[in-house]
Amino acid sequence: MLVEILRASKFHLCANFFQENPVPSSPFGSAITVKSAKPVIKPNNKHFRSTVGSKFRSSLYLLMETLNATTPHYVRCIKPNDEKLPFEFDSKRIVQQLRACGVLETIRISAQSYPSRWTYIEFYSRYGVLMTKQELSFSDKKEVCKVVLHRLIQDSNQYQFGKTKIFFRAGQVAYLEKLRKAVTATALKEAWAAIVIQKYCRAYLVRNLYQLIRVATITIQAYTRGFLARRRYQKMLKEHKAVILQKYARAWLARRRFQNIRRFVLNIQLTYRVQRLQKKLEDQNKENHGLVEKLTCLAALRASDVEKIQKLESELDRAATHRQNYEEKGMRYRASVEEKLAKLQKHNSELEIQKEQIQQKLQEKTEELKEKMDNLTKQLFDDVQKEEQQRILLEKSFELKTQDYEKQIRSLREEIKALKDEKMQLQRQLEEERVTSDGLKGEVARLSKQAKTISEFEKEIELLQTQKIDVEKHVQSQKREMREKMSEITRQLLESYDIEDVRNRLSLEDLEHLNEDGELWFAYEGLKKATRVLENHFQSQKDCYEKEIEALNFKVVHLSQEINHLQKLFREENDINERKLEELSNQLNHNQEEEGTQRKTIEAQNEIHTKEKEKLMDKIQEMQEASEHLRKQFETENEVKSSFRQEASRLTMEKRPRGVVVNMIPGLPAHILFMCVRYADSVNDADMLKSLMNSTISGIKQVVKEHLEDFEMLSFWLSNTCHFLNCLKQYSGEEVGTPACSVFCTDCQSPTSS
Repeated sequence: MLVEILRASKFHLCANFFQENPVPSSPFGSAITVKSAKPVIKPNNKHFRSTVGSKFRSSLYLLMETLNATTPHYVRCIKPNDEKLPFEFDSKRIVQQLRACGVLETIRISAQSYPSRWTYIEFYSRYGVLMTKQELSFSDKKEVCKVVLHRLIQDSNQYQFGKTKIFFRAGQVAYLEKLRKAVTATALKEAWAAIVIQKYCRAYLVRNLYQLIRVATITIQAYTRGFLARRRYQKMLKEHKAVILQKYARAWLARRRFQNIRRFVLNIQLTYRVQRLQKKLEDQNKENHGLVEKLTCLAALRASDVEKIQKLESELDRAATHRQNYEEKGMRYRASVEEKLAKLQKHNSELEIQKEQIQQKLQEKTEELKEKMDNLTKQLFDDVQKEEQQRILLEKSFELKTQDYEKQIRSLREEIKALKDEKMQLQRQLEEERVTSDGLKGEVARLSKQAKTISEFEKEIELLQTQKIDVEKHVQSQKREMREKMSEITRQLLESYDIEDVRNRLSLEDLEHLNEDGELWFAYEGLKKATRVLENHFQSQKDCYEKEIEALNFKVVHLSQEINHLQKLFREENDINERKLEELSNQLNHNQEEEGTQRKTIEAQNEIHTKEKEKLMDKIQEMQEASEHLRKQFETENEVKSSFRQEASRLTMEKRPRGVVVNMIPGLPAHILFMCVRYADSVNDADMLKSLMNSTISGIKQVVKEHLEDFEMLSFWLSNTCHFLNCLKQYSGEEVGTPACSVFCTDCQSPTSS
């Protein structure tokens, strides 16, 4: 039993001594299993009784089982001192205790033996770090272990090589571990440094890759966001345009609805007004019936006023004497006009004398052609200036006559004012019968004077017509004479010098010499140019005179029409005044019987008389405005060309579609431009037509540039240009026309005809 206990001892050396097959101890073994060499015989309770030895053996058996089941730990308690005081150490006593326990002996024994042992495989795997590459290249691991130990441990007594293991003395394993730790530390440092380098390299590579990916993602995001923003903008733009179209469509629908309602309301208003007018007409018819009855009553009273009318006839005879006086004044005016004509004839004779003198001078100065041509041109220009002065004098005389007419119109206005004053006097004189008759006589006399002035106007117009004819004849005769004189002068010059003979006689050098000195050839060329200039000047002057004559003819016709109209009006007024006189005489006789009714009728007649006088004033003002209109028309004929361009630009730049649609025709600017084109074509002025078209085109372009977003303005001018184009196509005489042209033909004709 004691041998088994020793075998089962935790002290390895002691256990190894008593084992039959010793097991090599490994330093890496964590647990040691201790088993008895022989199995323990358990006592049989039936055959043996429990004794002290059996109890001890059983307890020992249990102890061995627990020891085999667990890892044994031996703790030896050593007293630092006998008194067991703290912080006191008795070295001699401790050594005695260690020696008594056998610790020192075991240490000595273990130092003399080989406590540490490794198999070759374990040594190779553990200390392969200390081997070189050349040593690792060997295939025999046992030889490798030997070579390594010879290299690392110089003392061969410190280790022994066995069959399967290597035995080390105490301290050699620690030395090998120290070497291994140093190598592993350097290897770990190098590995850590490599790891750090790998970390930074990988971080750099990953960072670059991240930056590339980040830039790529940012660009992709930018393009995607731009695409999304662009798509969003396009969507918003489409929605905005749709909203604008909806706005204009709704506005158009609302406008059309408003126009329909307005048309309906206007129709209702017109029907209501027609009904009211019908009622008024019925009331007026009733009043007219009453007035007719009153007129029948007044006709009965007319007989009593015949005597008074005879008195008025005597006063009319006096007015006839006044008329004779006015005729005498007209004869005097004729005499003055004849004197003026005689003066003009004298002036023409003087011009003829001057022309004869010019011819004589030309004949005398044929030797010096250059000087003659200069004198001729000067004299001809003087004649032209004189003719222009004569024309200016005629215009001034015409203006003076128009001023005289204006003065007469003013005198007529003054007479009308006097008539108003007389009207006030008549209102006072109606209270007394004698005063009323005198006022009526004065009115009749003044009306007769006005009738006489009309005849004087007619005579003056006839005189103007005769003067116009005389002036035309005089101008034509002067033109003929000037042309004949120019032809005679050229003939005389050509006859006096035969140019071909002179050219044949003279050499090239002589001709060049003559040209250098400015002699014959230069004079001849100057004569040709002068004749051309004079012909052009005469042609332009002829055109101006023809235009003036046409204007005067138009004025004369217009004045004659106005005079005829005034004569009719004066005749009607005379008839009305006679009727008034008859009515007033009847009222005066009837006044004795019914004063109240007479006052009412007199007031009504006075109102009628004032209205008629106001009509006369309006007619006289119309005559004055017509004369002023004629004068302005004569002055503005020269400004028509410049006004066309301004009108075209004003039509294109200032015309707004809103006012045109509401108040006028939609294609009014196109019709106005077409009328301007027709006028320019009738005048045969290509420059004016060209400037008109250029100004209209430039104006429309400028309007389109300034109002690109204004739908109404663009549609307005698009329709007007279509109207204008259709009008031009119709006027050009094209056989084939568009359906739009046929639709708008009536629209084009209506404004031009009006």
